[in-house]
Amino acid sequence: MNEIDSNSPGSWRGVLLVLIVLVGMIAAIGGVWWQIAPHPPSDLERYLPNANGGSLRYRVTDANGAIHFRSSNVAQLSGTDVITGLDGNAFGSLLKILGIDIQNFDVTRAQAAINANRFVQLTEIETDPTGVYTRTMSLLLPRATSWTILKSGTASFDPPLPIFDLVNPRRQVIGKVNGSVPYTATLALENREAIDTSIGRMDDCLRVRRHIEIPGYGDETLTWYCSGVGVTREEYRVDGDPGIQRAELVSLTTPNFVKSAVLSPGKSVSDPARVITLDHNFPGSSDRALAVLWEFKENRSNNGITTPPLPVDNLLLYGTQNGSLIALNRTTREMAWRFQTGSAIYSAPTIVGDTVYVTSSDRRLYALQLNSGTFLWAFATQDSIAGSPAFADGLIIIASEDRRVYALDTLTGRERWRFAAGGPLATSPVIADGVIYIGSDDGALYALDAKTGAVRWAFVTGDAITTGAVVADGVVYVSSNNKMLYALQAQTQRSDGELLWQSNVRQDVAGKVVIAAGQLYLATSQQVRALDAATGQERWRWISRENLSGSPVRLGNTIFIRRSHDVVGLDAQTGSARWTIPGSESAAYAELSSDGREIFVGHFDGLLMVLGEGN
Repeated sequence: MNEIDSNSPGSWRGVLLVLIVLVGMIAAIGGVWWQIAPHPPSDLERYLPNANGGSLRYRVTDANGAIHFRSSNVAQLSGTDVITGLDGNAFGSLLKILGIDIQNFDVTRAQAAINANRFVQLTEIETDPTGVYTRTMSLLLPRATSWTILKSGTASFDPPLPIFDLVNPRRQVIGKVNGSVPYTATLALENREAIDTSIGRMDDCLRVRRHIEIPGYGDETLTWYCSGVGVTREEYRVDGDPGIQRAELVSLTTPNFVKSAVLSPGKSVSDPARVITLDHNFPGSSDRALAVLWEFKENRSNNGITTPPLPVDNLLLYGTQNGSLIALNRTTREMAWRFQTGSAIYSAPTIVGDTVYVTSSDRRLYALQLNSGTFLWAFATQDSIAGSPAFADGLIIIASEDRRVYALDTLTGRERWRFAAGGPLATSPVIADGVIYIGSDDGALYALDAKTGAVRWAFVTGDAITTGAVVADGVVYVSSNNKMLYALQAQTQRSDGELLWQSNVRQDVAGKVVIAAGQLYLATSQQVRALDAATGQERWRWISRENLSGSPVRLGNTIFIRRSHDVVGLDAQTGSARWTIPGSESAAYAELSSDGREIFVGHFDGLLMVLGEGN
């Protein structure tokens, strides 16, 4: 991973460079958004649309003609989330702007005043033509008519640095960086005009000129804030240098606007080096009892883990209730990156090559760079997306509760085809031999041609299908809310979708089934069962006194299942309990996952546990 962290400590000169870079970045991304207590719509909201998880991507052309890309991602933070991360300078600046008397400081009153505000954490990633990227974290305070920057990287501003002000069309602020370096910022709202962009014509844009000076240096940015979108274009130059750097918006997602320009060069990924999806079946493993190897918990509110962690290279990727996709470095046991979506994430991502595809209950699919979490593009459906994406022949396949299956170009997110089912789709599509299998709330399992979306066949059960299908050895296994498990012939020359057998499991199946060595393992609300994969006859049954969660995981001769507050290991041949591993006191939500050596357990209090054999 080639990364330069602009948040690392630096010299006095380094702080100045952070400030120099900051102005160009903040002006360029401009689509910083927030969500505060309900209030009448304002002009500021028109030009800076408010949404947690807003993301933008820019094509930047340097004065010498070199092209690189810049992206931004917005996360809303509460006062509790930010207060522990502020240094003395930023904290003092915040107290002043909130009107808190520092000389007669009252902790309770200060905390209440800070918690009454919502803050924005802006993650800016700029990638140069060689692939080296710089990540900068900025903390902003949005108010009703203006925006200010409290901190960016290691630079803190007193008073906060203004970036947008509708009340004062011309404004000058004089302050200090990190308590010692003087700065002067001048803002001028120049004009309202229409502009043409790579994503279409924008008829209502505000042009804002911004100039900043520090000792021995000055720069100027010209920014176009367009109604309903945010910053769409930016021009940046250093005082005394005739060269101009230009940035143009090429993809974005807001609550009411999702769009991407056609970029080149590039082509869709039809045969990627790898496709990584969640797996629950691993043949080889020791029969020794597992123990907790290490734990991780992010310091943010509403951080409950809502997806099974997906192991990819040296990372663990998982989603949270607050809409974050977390990439955790398994070596350092620290967060590698975080990407904020607009709502909770309930399914594991899918990796195609070096791109992450993740769905969110904000109705969107996001495409991100794996090494950095950089936003590439988004695709919007009409309802929540509860399942993971799938990949087939250059297409990303998603199913939405708007009753549609979508096939999208891997590079651009452009729609290639869609299929309309008879009910909402709340499961992950599964692809085998060029066929997509997807269950619907209308009770049907659909088999679709992956290239065209045409229906190959459909099998109707007696109730909604809310768990994903599994395909093994030419057989499709799927459960229905009528408490039946079905085995269907996937496809032959004579028959497709033929019922081979069905079994009444008498409880709702909690997740996907796992198939190994001629046996089929499934979990219900309080049971784990093993069935003969060829006949559906029960081999054994294990009964729990507590509720079970999600699909089982097989490691060799052990079946692992999650209960409310612990993990149980069962003998795969007999169903007898081998051992129990205590978990968090927090309720379980996400199912287990594994890489074949370790078990990953996410809890609703944000705690991630990694289980393994240890030394």
